[in-house]
Amino acid sequence: MKIYFILLLFLLFRLSLNAQTVEEYLDFAIKYTEEQKFDEAIKTCDKLLELLPSNAEIFYLRGVNYFLKESYELAITDFDSTLSNNPNYTDAYLYRAKAKQALKQYWSALRDYNRAKDENFYSTLSSLAGDMVSSIFRRSDEEDD
Repeated sequence: MKIYFILLLFLLFRLSLNAQTVEEYLDFAIKYTEEQKFDEAIKTCDKLLELLPSNAEIFYLRGVNYFLKESYELAITDFDSTLSNNPNYTDAYLYRAKAKQALKQYWSALRDYNRAKDENFYSTLSSLAGDMVSSIFRRSDEEDD
């Protein structure tokens, strides 16, 4: 009986250690993304996915980093994985739509924008408005040059 208790304690300790490690890795990945160290963030997400191979949040974060690196095909693959694990992940639809738009896959992008709108109208509207404003500023900067 004592051996089972010790094994149970060991198992609980190991699970809590993995949870802490995952949390720390996730914090590192987010920090790398904020610092625009996209390759480091991607490597960190790769390590996390070894521990949690079906975690939608990690696929999403890695997809965002691929998107920011303009590796749109890889980003789309990760957003596909995000959505297969969590079909209601609005931001994954939005970023997948943006990646498809960058690849000139306009009809497919429009379907993703519509799906994001169905999931969360206000978040989608906010994202599109932000894109429109940044596009205006980019054009203004280009005209000034």
